Amino acid sequence: MSLHDRLKFNRKKRNKITDKNINFLSFKKWLKDGGAEFPNLYFKKYSDNERGVHSNKNIKNDTEIMYIPHHLLITDELDCNLSRDLGNDLFSMTNTNLLKIAMYILETIEDDDNFYQPYYSILPDDIGHLPIFWDDSTLKLLENSDFLEDIASRKKMLTKEYNEIASKSKLFKNTISLNDWMWVRSIVGSRNFSVNVNGIQHSAMVPLADMLNHIRPAETLWGYDNAKRGFTMTSLTDIKPHAQIMDSYGRKSNRKYLLHYGFVMDNNIEKNNMCDDDVCIEFDFPGYSPTVNNYLLNRHQKLYVTKDNFMAKILPLMRKLNMNDEELKKYGENASCNTIVCKRNELAALVSISNLIRNRLKKYPKTYYENLSTLKKLKGFSKERNAVNFVKKQKELLLLIKSMADTMIPYVINDTIPESNQIHSDYKMYLNYN
Repeated sequence: MSLHDRLKFNRKKRNKITDKNINFLSFKKWLKDGGAEFPNLYFKKYSDNERGVHSNKNIKNDTEIMYIPHHLLITDELDCNLSRDLGNDLFSMTNTNLLKIAMYILETIEDDDNFYQPYYSILPDDIGHLPIFWDDSTLKLLENSDFLEDIASRKKMLTKEYNEIASKSKLFKNTISLNDWMWVRSIVGSRNFSVNVNGIQHSAMVPLADMLNHIRPAETLWGYDNAKRGFTMTSLTDIKPHAQIMDSYGRKSNRKYLLHYGFVMDNNIEKNNMCDDDVCIEFDFPGYSPTVNNYLLNRHQKLYVTKDNFMAKILPLMRKLNMNDEELKKYGENASCNTIVCKRNELAALVSISNLIRNRLKKYPKTYYENLSTLKKLKGFSKERNAVNFVKKQKELLLLIKSMADTMIPYVINDTIPESNQIHSDYKMYLNYN
């Protein structure tokens, strides 16, 4: 039985004979005994693996809502036998700071007398919401999404990292399993904060602060206060009583949110209407005349496009690929094609885009509308809903691109410019681009 398996077994055993909230009560006492200050906050549990932090009163903007003293943080400064056994080899690896924290946790988590045990007791045993732990039935819900490659790459990276450490440390190899490593690296990777302590950048696990859920734009501002020697968090807006207090994990695409944190944002758009959500479009270009774009013959393309950049990424490429001999001689193979080449070429480019996206959509066994129907039946925070929602959002983007191309074709044919109220606002980027 691995360390993580034993840990799960022992906790389940303890929970049978104690109050279900005893771990949180002990954690809260440990924080207060250690000098932490969070007078206006309380914990709320939504399900077995979902919880958050709420306000118990009205909190004004620019109020310090949390202070966690340095000695309650688990930082990369802490030493342990696993780190020492690696010696200088540890510093030649990537993510050294995170590795040190992960090894410290693994070495001390089963020690009931360890100072951080109250914090360890509230860390989730089950992190099956993260895609690298999904079973085949959940992965199947991703259909043929390119996100499957991201999951495989993440697992491969962590496995390689584990094998590299195990090859350099017998202590690590003999005491830590791959499952242990996957668990702790996911915990540390999704919960750590980067703090500047006296001018030196450190990674740190910050008890309580790591319980806040994500929202954009940020409702809080956090950092390390050298004068107070501790981690502080301050409100950036007025917060009503009993409202959930949330933190920002940074501006990211749903691809990164899902891979590293295990959730999908329903509306992942910033105030300026920018969106980072993307989809990968892969295609080859066989069969082109040797006199036209010879340098792209049989070249494989892999483009990650978003709602905000697909025009700039796909349209110039399609214009270039659809140049005939006459256009190629006139503009040359190195033409940027950032503007319309000619009517014939533009029509060919738009038709190519439409066909390209249609073929990409065919790779999904289910339609966008089937995904919508499925989502209505799934629980709000389940891994199954996240999987279907992620795929649905990729199809939304693909359908937007195809619809734009199909909509613009008749306008190009008729040499007309549509009025702004005649087309969907999302298609106006085509007019602005040209």
